[in-house]
Amino acid sequence: GSDVVQANRLAGKPFRSTVTKWYAIYWTAYSFLYSYPRYSLGLSPFLTGTGFAVRTSLLQKYGWKTTSMTEDVEYSIQTCLRGDKVAFAINAICYDEQPHQLSVAFRQLCRWCTGTYQILGRYFKQWCRSMKEKPTIQKFDNLALLLTGPLSIVSLFMTIIINVLIVIYFQRVRLIQVIFILLSIAGTYFMTWETTR
Repeated sequence: GSDVVQANRLAGKPFRSTVTKWYAIYWTAYSFLYSYPRYSLGLSPFLTGTGFAVRTSLLQKYGWKTTSMTEDVEYSIQTCLRGDKVAFAINAICYDEQPHQLSVAFRQLCRWCTGTYQILGRYFKQWCRSMKEKPTIQKFDNLALLLTGPLSIVSLFMTIIINVLIVIYFQRVRLIQVIFILLSIAGTYFMTWETTR
């Protein structure tokens, strides 16, 4: 009876490579630890690109007006801002073939991150207006996921500041600690750079 429904998306061919095994774990965790609990609590999970359905009358009324790199999440946000919810059908299983090469998986993850930034930039003001008019826990929950990208940038700067303070205030820093600090800064910077370029 729902207008927008996401099926239980699981990885097809999970044993093809180490990467597909990772995706199998990811989608299982996403379904059972993110989407299903949110739906059970009356919140709105996100569409995930495969195995979802939208009622024809809804598309005729609002259309499919998405322009970001992650149109499924963008449509989920539009649905939430209208005051509707995405339902989650745990028994409707959809097996989705996943990338089996690390380079392809990495490009996909970068696209997902970029799309999240695009959506946040396009819908943040609209979200603020909507929350001012009619605040709901569902809208707040949807925004929380979109804020993980910007918070990773804040985390980068906090990591740099904290590690510099450690070096300044603790005079006897071992070489392994310095190496660990530099690796953590470089790793955080690299991941942030990849998701924002």
